[in-house]
Amino acid sequence: MSLNFSNNHDCQYVFRSREMISLITQKYHCNYPNCTSSYTTLSTLARHVKYCHELIRYCCPVCKKRLSRKDKMKSHLIKVHNIPNNLINSGAIEEVRLNIA
Repeated sequence: MSLNFSNNHDCQYVFRSREMISLITQKYHCNYPNCTSSYTTLSTLARHVKYCHELIRYCCPVCKKRLSRKDKMKSHLIKVHNIPNNLINSGAIEEVRLNIA
């Protein structure tokens, strides 16, 4: 199956899949392992790297979700896992802090 993708009236491209279109339109790809994100601008890629990879400091002890701030992890534990606030504050839930320079 081919997809027609036209960026103007003078030029017509035919691609075999949506992934092919994405490879051409998304110029900037994240190079972190297991990350398949790509963006049209370098500044958007830089923002992705900063917030999704470099600022990750905490790991949820229940589901291993990675979070950038301790307060966000606490909120995640309460909202997602229904762990009571007093249990978190008592230290019963062990904090998992990632060693990222």
